[in-house]
Amino acid sequence: FYFDIKKCHEDIIMENFGTRATCTQPGGRSVILTPPIGAIGTSYVEFEIQNEGRTPYFFFGLCEGKHDIDGGWVAHHDPTAALYFSYDGQKQLDGELEPYTTTRLERMDRVGLLVDMDRGVFEILINDESQGILTTKLPRPMFFVVDMGWPYQRLEILPRTHWQMLATMILKFFKGMDAHERLQTMAELFNSYDEDGQGSISSDEFRNAMESMHVHLSDQELDELISKVDEDGSGEIEFEEFRAMIDSMVEEYGPEAVANKKKARSPLMSPAGR
Repeated sequence: FYFDIKKCHEDIIMENFGTRATCTQPGGRSVILTPPIGAIGTSYVEFEIQNEGRTPYFFFGLCEGKHDIDGGWVAHHDPTAALYFSYDGQKQLDGELEPYTTTRLERMDRVGLLVDMDRGVFEILINDESQGILTTKLPRPMFFVVDMGWPYQRLEILPRTHWQMLATMILKFFKGMDAHERLQTMAELFNSYDEDGQGSISSDEFRNAMESMHVHLSDQELDELISKVDEDGSGEIEFEEFRAMIDSMVEEYGPEAVANKKKARSPLMSPAGR
């Protein structure tokens, strides 16, 4: 997904081939993402907040893509939109505000928008942590949308591979565990994925495991993921390979790694932050 230059208010500046957007004026501006959200499977987009000097003031969500963006209308004026308000944690459904999350966003936080058509749900993730289902009432047609409320509010769409999506889903099983507890849970997960009890996870079993976590893969994508994990080239995943996969995910995407990456990244400076 990327920001659609044809469905973007003129006061929002596009950069990096539609992956970065900066609001230049106050009062609320809207931008829709393209392509439309598909009718099957899972659709996901993740943003990094790069603004300086102000509380993140964004409305993230879904819309039908019919509001008059050029005329100054924003998604939160659309009663069919389903939105998360970053500045106070509320959600808007059918034009009404309701409490949604107590999590407050900061600079360099990541916000993920996940639509799972198999379950018929839309949810928000903040730094890989689900904030719960925002709605099961999905608009048709359906687009990701962002309203931006203050000058120099800046978002960047982050690249997201299937490996990262898998890591996000699977690491939920290990939240808050020490090494011993993690090993026990690895064994339980491995046995649940090894459907025929042969001591290894076949390609079909791996696909079933991924789909149970709502990660949908093409045959090529499945082969690429398995080859990344299958160190001995057997075509199947043995327990030690599975264990190495989890350890690698924890090292690369676990809470400590995420915190270190957040500290290390240098945000783009805006006039508001200088």
